[in-house]
Amino acid sequence: MRPSILPTFLYLALYFSVALSFSVTVGSPPTQCGSLNVTWTGGRAPFEIVLIPVYNIPRNISVPSTAFSNNQGSYQISPIPFTRGKQFFLTMSDATGFGTGGISELLTVGEPVNGASCNTTNPTLAYSFSLPSSLQQCSSYIFNGYDGAVLPVTITVCLIEHSGSSVTYTSFASRGSVPGGDVFFLHPPSTGTSFTWLADVAAGTTIVFSMTDAHGISGGSSDTQLVSLSDDASCLNPTSPSSTITTIPSSTHVGSSTSSPSQPSTSSGVSKGTIAGAVFGAILAATAVVALAVFCLKRQRHGRSPYGFATSRNSRRPNSVELDPATCLSRLYPLQPELRASYPETSSTSPSVYPSEAPHTLNDTLDQFKH
Repeated sequence: MRPSILPTFLYLALYFSVALSFSVTVGSPPTQCGSLNVTWTGGRAPFEIVLIPVYNIPRNISVPSTAFSNNQGSYQISPIPFTRGKQFFLTMSDATGFGTGGISELLTVGEPVNGASCNTTNPTLAYSFSLPSSLQQCSSYIFNGYDGAVLPVTITVCLIEHSGSSVTYTSFASRGSVPGGDVFFLHPPSTGTSFTWLADVAAGTTIVFSMTDAHGISGGSSDTQLVSLSDDASCLNPTSPSSTITTIPSSTHVGSSTSSPSQPSTSSGVSKGTIAGAVFGAILAATAVVALAVFCLKRQRHGRSPYGFATSRNSRRPNSVELDPATCLSRLYPLQPELRASYPETSSTSPSVYPSEAPHTLNDTLDQFKH
Protein backbone atom coordinates (compact mmCIF):
# COMPACT_ATOMS: atom_id res chain seq x y z
CA MET A 1 0.00 0.00 0.00
CA ARG A 2 1.41 3.38 -0.97
CA PRO A 3 1.93 5.63 2.11
CA SER A 4 -0.28 8.69 2.32
CA ILE A 5 1.37 12.05 1.66
CA LEU A 6 -1.24 13.91 3.70
CA PRO A 7 0.67 13.70 7.01
CA THR A 8 3.75 15.15 5.29
CA PHE A 9 1.90 18.23 4.06
CA LEU A 10 0.22 18.72 7.41
CA TYR A 11 3.62 18.53 9.09
CA LEU A 12 5.08 21.10 6.70
CA ALA A 13 2.15 23.45 7.27
CA LEU A 14 2.61 23.13 11.03
CA TYR A 15 6.37 23.66 10.71
CA PHE A 16 6.02 26.89 8.72
CA SER A 17 3.32 28.24 11.04
CA VAL A 18 5.64 27.68 14.02
CA ALA A 19 8.68 29.07 12.21
CA LEU A 20 6.83 32.27 11.33
CA SER A 21 5.36 32.77 14.83
CA PHE A 22 8.46 34.61 16.17
CA SER A 23 8.01 38.23 15.04
CA VAL A 24 10.01 41.23 16.24
CA THR A 25 9.36 44.98 16.04
CA VAL A 26 11.95 47.73 16.53
CA GLY A 27 10.85 51.08 17.98
CA SER A 28 11.71 54.67 17.09
CA PRO A 29 15.01 55.50 15.35
CA PRO A 30 18.04 55.22 17.63
CA THR A 31 19.98 58.22 18.87
CA GLN A 32 23.50 58.47 20.25
CA CYS A 33 23.46 57.25 23.88
CA GLY A 34 19.67 57.02 23.68
CA SER A 35 17.42 53.98 23.98
CA LEU A 36 15.81 51.60 21.52
CA ASN A 37 12.67 49.60 22.29
CA VAL A 38 12.34 46.06 20.95
CA THR A 39 9.08 44.12 21.23
CA TRP A 40 8.29 40.64 19.99
CA THR A 41 5.66 37.93 19.90
CA GLY A 42 6.39 34.23 20.14
CA GLY A 43 9.76 32.54 20.22
CA ARG A 44 11.33 30.48 22.97
CA ALA A 45 13.49 31.80 25.81
CA PRO A 46 16.33 32.52 26.29
CA PHE A 47 16.54 35.45 23.88
CA GLU A 48 19.54 37.40 22.62
CA ILE A 49 19.86 40.62 20.62
CA VAL A 50 22.90 41.36 18.49
CA LEU A 51 23.68 44.87 17.24
CA ILE A 52 25.82 44.61 14.09
CA PRO A 53 27.40 47.91 13.02
CA VAL A 54 28.83 48.37 9.54
CA TYR A 55 32.63 48.06 9.64
CA ASN A 56 32.77 47.76 13.40
CA ILE A 57 32.34 45.22 16.20
CA PRO A 58 28.97 43.52 16.89
CA ARG A 59 27.51 43.86 20.40
CA ASN A 60 25.71 40.94 22.04
CA ILE A 61 22.90 41.74 24.47
CA SER A 62 21.37 39.02 26.68
CA VAL A 63 17.67 39.56 27.28
CA PRO A 64 16.52 38.77 30.85
CA SER A 65 13.84 36.11 31.28
CA THR A 66 11.58 38.66 32.98
CA ALA A 67 11.22 40.50 29.65
CA PHE A 68 9.06 37.68 28.22
CA SER A 69 5.64 36.67 29.53
CA ASN A 70 2.44 35.23 28.03
CA ASN A 71 4.06 34.88 24.61
CA GLN A 72 4.86 38.62 24.56
CA GLY A 73 8.25 40.25 25.04
CA SER A 74 9.54 43.77 25.50
CA TYR A 75 13.07 45.04 26.13
CA GLN A 76 14.75 48.44 26.03
CA ILE A 77 18.33 48.69 24.78
CA SER A 78 20.01 51.55 26.62
CA PRO A 79 22.30 53.24 25.97
CA ILE A 80 22.92 52.87 22.26
CA PRO A 81 26.73 52.45 22.14
CA PHE A 82 27.26 54.08 18.72
CA THR A 83 28.04 57.64 17.71
CA ARG A 84 25.74 59.69 15.51
CA GLY A 85 25.79 58.81 11.83
CA LYS A 86 26.81 55.21 12.50
CA GLN A 87 24.77 52.57 10.69
CA PHE A 88 23.90 49.23 12.25
CA PHE A 89 21.30 46.51 12.11
CA LEU A 90 19.69 44.36 14.74
CA THR A 91 19.00 40.65 14.81
CA MET A 92 17.20 38.66 17.47
CA SER A 93 17.67 35.00 18.35
CA ASP A 94 15.82 32.54 20.57
CA ALA A 95 16.45 29.02 21.87
CA THR A 96 15.92 27.49 18.42
CA GLY A 97 18.85 29.25 16.76
CA PHE A 98 20.61 32.41 15.69
CA GLY A 99 18.63 35.09 13.84
CA THR A 100 15.30 33.27 14.13
CA GLY A 101 13.49 36.54 14.89
CA GLY A 102 14.68 38.10 11.65
CA ILE A 103 16.84 41.11 10.84
CA SER A 104 15.98 44.79 11.19
CA GLU A 105 16.27 47.54 8.65
CA LEU A 106 19.56 49.36 8.37
CA LEU A 107 19.35 51.88 11.21
CA THR A 108 21.22 55.20 11.37
CA VAL A 109 22.12 56.68 14.76
CA GLY A 110 20.81 60.21 15.24
CA GLU A 111 22.01 63.18 17.28
CA PRO A 112 22.08 62.74 21.07
CA VAL A 113 18.90 63.96 22.76
CA ASN A 114 19.16 66.52 25.60
CA GLY A 115 22.95 66.22 25.64
CA ALA A 116 22.93 62.49 26.47
CA SER A 117 26.39 61.03 26.90
CA CYS A 118 27.80 57.54 27.33
CA ASN A 119 30.83 55.42 26.51
CA THR A 120 30.93 54.94 22.73
CA THR A 121 34.48 53.56 22.61
CA ASN A 122 34.75 50.49 20.43
CA PRO A 123 35.87 47.25 22.09
CA THR A 124 39.31 45.90 21.24
CA LEU A 125 39.35 43.25 18.55
CA ALA A 126 41.08 39.96 19.42
CA TYR A 127 41.60 39.34 15.72
CA SER A 128 40.39 40.62 12.36
CA PHE A 129 39.92 39.34 8.82
CA SER A 130 40.66 40.68 5.35
CA LEU A 131 38.73 40.73 2.08
CA PRO A 132 41.44 41.21 -0.56
CA SER A 133 39.53 40.22 -3.68
CA SER A 134 36.80 41.87 -5.71
CA LEU A 135 33.28 40.58 -5.07
CA GLN A 136 31.87 39.46 -8.42
CA GLN A 137 28.86 37.38 -9.36
CA CYS A 138 29.73 33.64 -9.56
CA SER A 139 33.42 34.35 -8.92
CA SER A 140 35.78 33.23 -6.16
CA TYR A 141 35.91 35.50 -3.13
CA ILE A 142 38.69 35.24 -0.54
CA PHE A 143 38.59 35.62 3.25
CA ASN A 144 42.00 35.61 4.96
CA GLY A 145 44.14 37.17 7.67
CA TYR A 146 42.23 35.75 10.65
CA ASP A 147 45.38 34.34 12.24
CA GLY A 148 44.37 35.26 15.78
CA ALA A 149 41.04 33.41 15.65
CA VAL A 150 40.41 30.07 17.32
CA LEU A 151 39.51 27.75 14.45
CA PRO A 152 37.11 26.92 13.01
CA VAL A 153 35.55 30.29 12.30
CA THR A 154 32.00 31.03 11.14
CA ILE A 155 31.23 33.74 8.59
CA THR A 156 27.78 35.34 8.61
CA VAL A 157 26.72 36.65 5.21
CA CYS A 158 24.27 39.55 5.38
CA LEU A 159 22.33 40.98 2.46
CA ILE A 160 21.36 44.65 2.18
CA GLU A 161 18.53 45.30 -0.28
CA HIS A 162 18.18 48.61 -2.06
CA SER A 163 14.56 49.21 -3.07
CA GLY A 164 13.61 52.68 -4.29
CA SER A 165 14.36 55.23 -1.58
CA SER A 166 14.63 52.69 1.22
CA VAL A 167 17.50 50.48 2.29
CA THR A 168 16.75 47.44 4.39
CA TYR A 169 19.01 44.82 5.86
CA THR A 170 18.46 41.14 6.14
CA SER A 171 20.40 37.94 5.80
CA PHE A 172 19.30 35.35 3.32
CA ALA A 173 18.28 31.73 3.68
CA SER A 174 20.24 29.18 1.75
CA ARG A 175 22.45 26.18 2.37
CA GLY A 176 22.88 25.38 6.05
CA SER A 177 20.22 27.83 7.17
CA VAL A 178 18.82 27.77 10.68
CA PRO A 179 15.09 27.38 11.53
CA GLY A 180 13.26 30.48 10.40
CA GLY A 181 15.37 30.81 7.26
CA ASP A 182 16.93 34.24 7.96
CA VAL A 183 20.66 33.65 8.41
CA PHE A 184 23.22 32.17 6.04
CA PHE A 185 26.56 30.94 7.33
CA LEU A 186 29.83 30.01 5.67
CA HIS A 187 31.89 27.37 7.47
CA PRO A 188 35.58 27.45 6.48
CA PRO A 189 37.66 24.34 7.28
CA SER A 190 39.37 24.11 10.67
CA THR A 191 42.82 24.26 9.07
CA GLY A 192 44.42 27.36 7.58
CA THR A 193 43.50 31.02 7.79
CA SER A 194 42.32 31.53 4.23
CA PHE A 195 38.99 30.55 2.72
CA THR A 196 37.65 30.89 -0.80
CA TRP A 197 33.91 31.18 -1.38
CA LEU A 198 32.07 30.95 -4.69
CA ALA A 199 29.91 34.06 -4.58
CA ASP A 200 26.59 32.66 -5.80
CA VAL A 201 24.94 36.06 -5.46
CA ALA A 202 23.44 38.18 -8.23
CA ALA A 203 25.18 41.36 -9.33
CA GLY A 204 23.87 44.55 -7.72
CA THR A 205 23.50 42.95 -4.28
CA THR A 206 25.13 44.67 -1.30
CA ILE A 207 26.59 42.41 1.39
CA VAL A 208 28.08 42.78 4.87
CA PHE A 209 30.22 39.98 6.34
CA SER A 210 30.92 39.29 10.01
CA MET A 211 33.07 36.59 11.60
CA THR A 212 33.15 34.71 14.92
CA ASP A 213 35.64 32.08 16.03
CA ALA A 214 35.17 28.75 17.83
CA HIS A 215 34.95 30.55 21.21
CA GLY A 216 32.28 32.94 19.98
CA ILE A 217 34.67 35.89 19.85
CA SER A 218 33.94 38.39 17.11
CA GLY A 219 36.41 39.42 14.46
CA GLY A 220 34.28 42.41 13.54
CA SER A 221 32.08 43.16 10.56
CA SER A 222 33.01 44.37 7.11
CA ASP A 223 32.04 47.48 5.25
CA THR A 224 29.30 47.14 2.64
CA GLN A 225 30.45 45.10 -0.36
CA LEU A 226 28.69 45.52 -3.72
CA VAL A 227 28.53 42.44 -5.97
CA SER A 228 29.71 43.49 -9.42
CA LEU A 229 28.62 42.01 -12.74
CA SER A 230 30.54 39.21 -14.44
CA ASP A 231 29.99 37.17 -17.60
CA ASP A 232 29.19 34.06 -15.53
CA ALA A 233 25.70 33.38 -14.17
CA SER A 234 25.94 29.59 -13.94
CA CYS A 235 26.02 29.58 -10.13
CA LEU A 236 22.69 31.36 -9.72
CA ASN A 237 19.68 29.23 -8.77
CA PRO A 238 16.38 29.54 -6.88
CA THR A 239 18.22 29.53 -3.53
CA SER A 240 20.34 32.54 -4.48
CA PRO A 241 19.49 35.88 -2.81
CA SER A 242 16.40 37.53 -4.24
CA SER A 243 14.71 40.90 -3.86
CA THR A 244 11.79 39.38 -1.93
CA ILE A 245 12.97 39.32 1.68
CA THR A 246 11.42 39.84 5.10
CA THR A 247 12.84 42.19 7.73
CA ILE A 248 11.99 43.15 11.29
CA PRO A 249 9.56 46.09 10.97
CA SER A 250 10.07 49.42 12.71
CA SER A 251 7.17 50.94 14.60
CA THR A 252 5.65 54.22 13.40
CA HIS A 253 7.34 57.28 14.84
CA VAL A 254 7.15 61.06 14.66
CA GLY A 255 10.15 63.31 14.22
CA SER A 256 13.35 63.26 12.22
CA SER A 257 16.81 61.86 12.64
CA THR A 258 20.16 62.65 11.12
CA SER A 259 21.40 60.18 8.52
CA SER A 260 24.64 59.89 6.64
CA PRO A 261 24.78 61.70 3.26
CA SER A 262 25.00 58.46 1.31
CA GLN A 263 22.02 56.93 3.12
CA PRO A 264 18.56 57.92 1.88
CA SER A 265 15.77 58.29 4.38
CA THR A 266 14.00 55.12 5.39
CA SER A 267 10.27 55.00 5.81
CA SER A 268 9.19 53.20 8.96
CA GLY A 269 6.33 50.89 9.71
CA VAL A 270 4.86 48.05 7.72
CA SER A 271 3.22 49.07 4.48
CA LYS A 272 -0.30 48.03 3.56
CA GLY A 273 1.12 46.21 0.56
CA THR A 274 3.36 44.14 2.83
CA ILE A 275 0.44 43.25 5.09
CA ALA A 276 -1.78 42.39 2.13
CA GLY A 277 0.96 40.27 0.62
CA ALA A 278 1.50 38.38 3.88
CA VAL A 279 -2.23 37.73 4.30
CA PHE A 280 -2.59 36.61 0.68
CA GLY A 281 0.41 34.29 1.03
CA ALA A 282 -1.01 32.72 4.19
CA ILE A 283 -4.42 32.19 2.56
CA LEU A 284 -2.79 30.70 -0.53
CA ALA A 285 -0.69 28.31 1.55
CA ALA A 286 -3.71 27.21 3.60
CA THR A 287 -5.76 26.67 0.43
CA ALA A 288 -3.00 24.55 -1.09
CA VAL A 289 -2.78 22.36 2.02
CA VAL A 290 -6.58 21.85 2.13
CA ALA A 291 -6.70 21.05 -1.59
CA LEU A 292 -3.93 18.50 -1.26
CA ALA A 293 -5.65 16.94 1.76
CA VAL A 294 -8.94 16.58 -0.14
CA PHE A 295 -7.10 15.14 -3.15
CA CYS A 296 -5.33 12.54 -1.00
CA LEU A 297 -8.56 11.52 0.79
CA LYS A 298 -10.43 11.13 -2.51
CA ARG A 299 -7.60 9.11 -3.97
CA GLN A 300 -7.56 6.78 -0.97
CA ARG A 301 -11.35 6.39 -1.07
CA HIS A 302 -11.78 5.84 -4.81
CA GLY A 303 -8.42 4.43 -5.76
CA ARG A 304 -9.48 0.74 -5.51
CA SER A 305 -10.39 -1.58 -8.36
CA PRO A 306 -13.97 -2.92 -8.58
CA TYR A 307 -12.41 -6.39 -8.69
CA GLY A 308 -11.36 -6.20 -5.05
CA PHE A 309 -7.67 -5.34 -5.34
CA ALA A 310 -5.81 -2.03 -5.40
CA THR A 311 -5.09 -0.67 -8.82
CA SER A 312 -1.56 0.08 -9.88
CA ARG A 313 0.25 1.59 -12.80
CA ASN A 314 2.10 -1.71 -13.17
CA SER A 315 -1.01 -3.89 -13.11
CA ARG A 316 -1.32 -6.54 -15.83
CA ARG A 317 -4.17 -6.97 -18.23
CA PRO A 318 -6.13 -10.22 -17.83
CA ASN A 319 -5.05 -13.18 -19.94
CA SER A 320 -6.90 -13.15 -23.27
CA VAL A 321 -9.16 -16.04 -24.19
CA GLU A 322 -8.74 -17.62 -27.59
CA LEU A 323 -12.14 -18.31 -29.15
CA ASP A 324 -12.74 -20.72 -32.00
CA PRO A 325 -15.22 -19.12 -34.45
CA ALA A 326 -16.88 -22.47 -35.02
CA THR A 327 -17.31 -23.07 -31.34
CA CYS A 328 -18.66 -19.55 -30.91
CA LEU A 329 -21.21 -20.06 -33.69
CA SER A 330 -22.24 -23.42 -32.32
CA ARG A 331 -23.20 -21.72 -29.09
CA LEU A 332 -25.05 -18.93 -30.86
CA TYR A 333 -26.76 -21.16 -33.46
CA PRO A 334 -26.95 -24.70 -32.06
CA LEU A 335 -29.62 -25.74 -34.58
CA GLN A 336 -27.68 -24.64 -37.67
CA PRO A 337 -24.41 -26.57 -37.70
CA GLU A 338 -24.11 -26.11 -41.47
CA LEU A 339 -23.13 -22.47 -40.80
CA ARG A 340 -20.45 -23.63 -38.45
CA ALA A 341 -19.01 -25.96 -41.10
CA SER A 342 -18.23 -22.99 -43.37
CA TYR A 343 -15.56 -21.71 -40.94
CA PRO A 344 -12.19 -23.44 -40.81
CA GLU A 345 -11.14 -24.79 -37.46
CA THR A 346 -8.41 -22.76 -35.75
CA SER A 347 -7.66 -25.24 -33.00
CA SER A 348 -6.46 -28.82 -33.02
CA THR A 349 -9.16 -29.64 -30.50
CA SER A 350 -12.37 -30.95 -32.03
CA PRO A 351 -15.42 -28.76 -31.51
CA SER A 352 -17.79 -29.88 -28.84
CA VAL A 353 -20.96 -31.61 -29.98
CA TYR A 354 -24.09 -30.67 -28.13
CA PRO A 355 -26.77 -33.33 -27.44
CA SER A 356 -29.35 -31.38 -29.37
CA GLU A 357 -27.22 -31.51 -32.50
CA ALA A 358 -27.92 -34.68 -34.59
CA PRO A 359 -25.64 -35.36 -37.57
CA HIS A 360 -27.10 -34.18 -40.87
CA THR A 361 -26.45 -35.64 -44.26
CA LEU A 362 -26.96 -34.27 -47.75
CA ASN A 363 -30.00 -36.57 -48.24
CA ASP A 364 -31.61 -35.24 -45.12
CA THR A 365 -31.21 -31.70 -46.39
CA LEU A 366 -32.75 -32.61 -49.79
CA ASP A 367 -35.65 -34.33 -48.05
CA GLN A 368 -36.35 -31.12 -46.18
CA PHE A 369 -36.64 -29.18 -49.44
CA LYS A 370 -39.00 -31.82 -50.87
CA HIS A 371 -41.39 -31.46 -47.99
